[in-house]
Amino acid sequence: MITTVEDVFAALRAVQDPELGRDLVSLNMVTGVEIREDTVRVTVNLTTPACPLRTDIDQQCRQALLSLPGVKQAEVHFTATVPAATFPNRQNFLP
Repeated sequence: MITTVEDVFAALRAVQDPELGRDLVSLNMVTGVEIREDTVRVTVNLTTPACPLRTDIDQQCRQALLSLPGVKQAEVHFTATVPAATFPNRQNFLP
């Protein structure tokens, strides 16, 4: 049986962000999926680059991916989106 992108998203619905209590898929944190033979690589976008629960999320993702039929290797890569700082009552810092 060949694992599909839909299978990967279904498996990752079981992985919850420990702080937010919701799954990574519904939070739109899974930003990339690549399937090559028996290897699945996913990209997870964290809310901060210094996420203290990154290791837990990594382990849960790998476990979920390795439970899929035919998957022998799982790779989890992380990115982070940091919102730009805004300053009230400031229109432009540059002249």
